[in-house]
Amino acid sequence: MSGAAVEKPQKLDAVYVYADECGTPLFEVVRRPCKKFFQRKPDGTAGLDGVRRVPYRLNEVVLAEKVFLCEGEKDVETLRAVGLIASTNPGGANGWRPEFAECFRGKDIIILPDQDAPGYAWAGRVLHDLMPLARTLKRIDLPTLEFGGGGDVTDWLGAGHSKSELLALVEAAPFWPPIDYAKSATKDGEALVRDLENFFTRYVILPEHTALTVTLWALMTHTFDSFDAVPYLVITSPAPRCGKTRLLECLELVASEPRRASNVSEAALFRMIEKLAPTL
Repeated sequence: MSGAAVEKPQKLDAVYVYADECGTPLFEVVRRPCKKFFQRKPDGTAGLDGVRRVPYRLNEVVLAEKVFLCEGEKDVETLRAVGLIASTNPGGANGWRPEFAECFRGKDIIILPDQDAPGYAWAGRVLHDLMPLARTLKRIDLPTLEFGGGGDVTDWLGAGHSKSELLALVEAAPFWPPIDYAKSATKDGEALVRDLENFFTRYVILPEHTALTVTLWALMTHTFDSFDAVPYLVITSPAPRCGKTRLLECLELVASEPRRASNVSEAALFRMIEKLAPTL
């Protein structure tokens, strides 16, 4: 018998449906074995040309006052299974878009990043975009995974921790931003510098006088057009896991138009600089 070959259906681990505010499906994120993902339209057509991108479980988010924001759909479903409202963005750690922030306006947001470098970078971008919009912001780094690398809230709960433990961590966590920027803007320059110094020393252990250096550099990013030349800020440490990434995350909250450029092509970098005049 002759004829066209029939493609054998591929096994799928999960299908996550992204819907609009009313629950109407917009697109799907499909997980295959070995954590391979692809996106498709609800009819199975590959690609999302012309499709509106939204956060996951948006129809539940719009009705909620408090939302846990994590890095993947699996984590969202883990939190929903214990009775918590949660969301994420399509595309994982690199999929966050600034326009998603509007969907969380006026809400209490708890950010739960994966405990690895991409997760920390994702959390920094989310915090930066949500600060002007959210009612309150907290970030939780789950303690038992802090030094293990790659852990997420699903791993944490699967290791025997409970919903009540998670809520206790949320209750104890400080709010972001730790500086009242509205009040700081009315202060003189010295008071603003002291506020920023206190901010950096609250979240990062730094050598003597380094907090002042970092503070002045962050303020410079807002006025760099006034200078003929500006310095690079080089962040080093004597060993891994000494706080370099955490210092970058803090800088992203106070520098002008912060953008990470470690995985950006030259062409995209030039367009970014021309459009945003960012702090890289």
